[in-house]
Amino acid sequence: MNIKVLFLVFVFLSSKIPAIAQSNPDNLYYVEKSEKYRRMKNGGAVLTILGGVLVVAGIGTMLNSIQILAPEQNDEYKTGQTLFMIGATSLGPGIPLWIIGTRNHRKYDLGSASVRLNLSMQNTGLSLRYRF
Repeated sequence: MNIKVLFLVFVFLSSKIPAIAQSNPDNLYYVEKSEKYRRMKNGGAVLTILGGVLVVAGIGTMLNSIQILAPEQNDEYKTGQTLFMIGATSLGPGIPLWIIGTRNHRKYDLGSASVRLNLSMQNTGLSLRYRF
């Protein structure tokens, strides 16, 4: 083989191997954290929306059944109570999960660029930080 072809093959293959200086072991950590908080955000959103719908449906069912019969004699009223309780129970953890997941997903997401103005007493002045 020609030495030029062999050299070009070597250069091509070596360019496909990532340099040690360019690899960041913390990237995997950030990706795992970002995925964890993305799932938390999505789960919280589902719980919150579903809980809100069930609360409204439960209240509507209870109000509709009160007009028909007394609450003690009406199974529809009990169904409304059950819907309301399930919805309220879903809203409880759903809202904090959604908020915490959203905040931390933004913090650990490597795909987003951010410009942040840092005002703290520890620094001697203002600092501008760009994360990419």
